[in-house]
Amino acid sequence: MKKRLLLATCVVTLCYLASTAAASAHPLGNFTINRFSRIEVAGHRLYVSYVLDMAEIPTFQAGHIDARAYANRLARSVQLTVNGKPAFMGYISPTQVNIETPDDTAVGPVNVVVTTSNGSSGPMTLNLAGYAPGLFPSGQGNYIAAQHADGSPVGGYTGSTPAKPGEVIILWGTGFGPSSPATPAGKVVTAAPAAPGNLTGITVTIGGVPATIQYAGITISGLAQINVTVPSSLANGDAPVVATVGGVQTQASATTAVHN
Repeated sequence: MKKRLLLATCVVTLCYLASTAAASAHPLGNFTINRFSRIEVAGHRLYVSYVLDMAEIPTFQAGHIDARAYANRLARSVQLTVNGKPAFMGYISPTQVNIETPDDTAVGPVNVVVTTSNGSSGPMTLNLAGYAPGLFPSGQGNYIAAQHADGSPVGGYTGSTPAKPGEVIILWGTGFGPSSPATPAGKVVTAAPAAPGNLTGITVTIGGVPATIQYAGITISGLAQINVTVPSSLANGDAPVVATVGGVQTQASATTAVHN
């Protein structure tokens, strides 16, 4: 069975500790480097903090090291393993790393380790599950990333418009478990699977009312597209959106806007 963890975010920070007086460097260039790494779990994200204190490096004190450029190089060297298997990097920047977890038959506690060119973090134990569904947020309050058929955003915030009862809207998420036929982790998806898609066993409610699923499939590696019909009985206003698969529900805060 294919296992999915969601998005992982890696925060790589270079800290320059200022002092009131300039430090005097030894002619041979004596210096010390302090490093710190930590993995934290918060909600649907995995945060990896890597702090490198270069304050005592003479060339850094003299301004010969570009901290931002160094952070970029450090970020590009990031590797992350889950249960000893390399995760697939989808996006890397000095402040964020998006991964797709590798295929694995394991269920339960597994070790996660982050490695950069400067060393590895200590392992952190996380729970690997067959299903860990989540709907992507829009970045606007509790509204999820949803679209009308024309691609415009659905919501109750500036630049979006509410969904109409009876309309088919598009939801985006991850962690909905194995597809059939299987889509191996890290595989480049060149074409979306034909309707009704390659994900099964998913249910969706909007405003507590079951919504008919028109399509559910993996359209990009690790990315699930779910097309649903907004129930015609819904009243105007914000409505909670809940997707369920394998007995596991998406985040309780997920919301969309509905208006006739």
